[in-house]
Amino acid sequence: MWQLPVRSPLGGGAQPDAPVYFLEQTDSTMDDARRLTGRGAPSGTVVVADFQRAGRGRRPGRAWHAAPGESLMFTIMLFRPPEPVTRSFVMAAAICHLLEREARLCAQVKWPNDVLVNGRKICGILADYENEWLYLGVGLNVHQRHFPDGFAAPATSIAIETAAADDSSDDGRYGRDRLLAGLLGAYRLCEADWHERISRRLWMKGREVSLSIPCGTPVTGRIVGLAEDGCLVIDDGRIRRLAAGEVSLTGGTG
Repeated sequence: MWQLPVRSPLGGGAQPDAPVYFLEQTDSTMDDARRLTGRGAPSGTVVVADFQRAGRGRRPGRAWHAAPGESLMFTIMLFRPPEPVTRSFVMAAAICHLLEREARLCAQVKWPNDVLVNGRKICGILADYENEWLYLGVGLNVHQRHFPDGFAAPATSIAIETAAADDSSDDGRYGRDRLLAGLLGAYRLCEADWHERISRRLWMKGREVSLSIPCGTPVTGRIVGLAEDGCLVIDDGRIRRLAAGEVSLTGGTG
């Protein structure tokens, strides 16, 4: 593990100039971040890897699959961040900003934790809050040209959407360090107005969707918008607020 010449995000509970660590491969950057917490690493520390052997998604049993160097995968660790439940939405807004600025892609946020381009998943976000520490994991598809069969949802990448040359070097347009620096900078930029940014990019807003609720009855209703606390607001005959982490969007109609 060594440090990258990239600046950690400021604000949101981060300390200035917290280190950004890089590993060529690891089981999970989330697990690495937890170990660094135990060793006294400062809030705002970032762990980035070219390959994860045991990356996971938000839902149990969902794994993150990417060949070495194909994705930007990292975890930010934040101590007592303000409104921790909304930090994943700040990151989603930052990812949309980066994709629009750097790749000219129109990105949308699929509540609660995915970023889509042309209706296909390009990025997943995982947030775990433990003992006053927030671990914010990100997996952004960058250089993939195709995806294996059996994915739970259609996936895409920056390379697919832009027909970009397969340039994974740090000097390239979509090199790891350049993308990471841009994304951490966008995170700082989007902290103040994340809600407005997400509201404009909320996937299926105004349309009827089907939602599955763990240990509950599926819900069908029209997406009204996103509340300031990150809850999804739907209308299924009455206005309801659905808490992030309790409901997952499974599809839409109409």
